[in-house]
Amino acid sequence: MMSVEQAREPKPSSEAHKKLRERVSSVLSQAPFQISNYWGMGDVRLTVAARPEAGERETGAFRVSMDVHRRVLASKSRFFAEKLRRSGPHSVEILECDDVVAYLEAVVLMYSDELKTKLMGMEVSKVLTLLKISSAIMFDDGIRACLEYLEAVPWSEQEEENVVSHLNQLQLDDSGIDTVLQRVIAEPSTSSRADEIFLKLSLGVLQAKDDKARREMKALIFRLLREDCDNNTFQNKLDIKKR
Repeated sequence: MMSVEQAREPKPSSEAHKKLRERVSSVLSQAPFQISNYWGMGDVRLTVAARPEAGERETGAFRVSMDVHRRVLASKSRFFAEKLRRSGPHSVEILECDDVVAYLEAVVLMYSDELKTKLMGMEVSKVLTLLKISSAIMFDDGIRACLEYLEAVPWSEQEEENVVSHLNQLQLDDSGIDTVLQRVIAEPSTSSRADEIFLKLSLGVLQAKDDKARREMKALIFRLLREDCDNNTFQNKLDIKKR
């Protein structure tokens, strides 16, 4: 069972909310936890509420509720395992969610044994959002699938900048990030002396045995990557102005 609601809002839904409702309904219409004759009746009431829009009260924010299964969420997500420790009926609320649809898609992924197949064809930006959510709820299989997908899928220059930026913000297991970092440093380069030094630093991170040194070097690498992206963006703007 599911419900999509606009809690205690006297005025009609905004156009953005209507579109959001349609996208949510599309995801939930195919969600495996809706198939009660296979999964049984849900025993956890999960509510996901969007971040209120400007000038909107929290009680007026878009929200969706659904019945999901404790055994699935607790086994796949350490966040939900902690929330659902006690026995008996459960109700969990996720408030001020930046992307309600992506959050629901992450929940749907927890019901799948073929995560990489589910990600096939998704845009890099969507997978980065799913990676962020998977990290927040400590959904390890989801994190792994997103990183493997990002390592394999073609990137544009802008998407690479987004990948670097997101990985720099997330607290992820070293081995998972290494896979994507290898992809970044392996891209063809109009090599200079600085590029050569950067490559050696990156390879040093990948091969280092000391965990503390790896973390410190990795932070340095991501900072250099971010600064390089910022410099490239600034240079592009200058080039456009010159034209």
